[in-house]
Amino acid sequence: MNEASQREPPARRNRRKREADLPPYVQGLFVTGPNDLNPAVVNNVETLSNVPHIIRRGEQWFRTLGTPDTPGTMVLTVSGDVQKPGVYELPMGTPLQELVFGSAGGPPAGRAVKALLFGVSNPVVTPSRLNTPLDFGSMQKIGSGLGSGGVIAYDDTTCMVQVAHKLSEFLYIESCGQCTPCKFGTNQATYYLHKLVHGLADRHDLDLVIEGAAMAPHANRCYLPVEHSLLIPSIVHTFADEFERHFMTGCRSCRQIAVPKIVDFDAAKASFAYARAPMTATNSRVSSESSREVHHVRFSRGRRTP
Repeated sequence: MNEASQREPPARRNRRKREADLPPYVQGLFVTGPNDLNPAVVNNVETLSNVPHIIRRGEQWFRTLGTPDTPGTMVLTVSGDVQKPGVYELPMGTPLQELVFGSAGGPPAGRAVKALLFGVSNPVVTPSRLNTPLDFGSMQKIGSGLGSGGVIAYDDTTCMVQVAHKLSEFLYIESCGQCTPCKFGTNQATYYLHKLVHGLADRHDLDLVIEGAAMAPHANRCYLPVEHSLLIPSIVHTFADEFERHFMTGCRSCRQIAVPKIVDFDAAKASFAYARAPMTATNSRVSSESSREVHHVRFSRGRRTP
């Protein structure tokens, strides 16, 4: 402990340590002692929108919707390779197949569902899981999650190497850089996926993708690196044969994948409007120096190496 740390009051030093190690949902906010609890409750707009209906109609009415464990409804946004992208409110427990094929119309004619992503915070879901009820417990049982209800559908023309690269790049860019393992872990995974897309990677490089993803959530202050560590390895493992076919060949005729920003929805046309310039490591908020870094820096055995 240095001299400055020794002069710091113990209560302040302990509080600073807790703030670094414990997120608000673990111990709460503004705690003053090691045994204090001050639970922090965070509610989103969707949750609060249920309150007037429950007050007006009662708890029992609300529990007639959804499942015993997860009552109510959920607003789900479906985008990607479906015929009717849109925003749908469905009772909790509705089968995933009903959302994808019933509400969203299924994939384009002549195509098949290849993968479903619930945002970028959960492992990939494959077509064999389409009978899964859309509630938090059921999604957890299949090794994924509902997240906030944003669903991206990919059909069988999609290159999952492209998907993994673009989503890894997106999370790397969105990482604020406050936690070193997060920034460098997402960086490392993105760099080696970039090599794979361009035909410059082999199995060792793919192992380094997994290593980077596993590194990211160490000492994290937010959930972003956890998202990366769940999502990217799940895509690699689920579509392992596809990744192997890209070794030293890359994406030759693969459809380009973007992570577009939804800015509006036209209900009459059942279509989303997206920002024209998808975020990438070279046209995002990242500085030119940081953009170069994504292609030149990785971690290995706990050390930063070129």
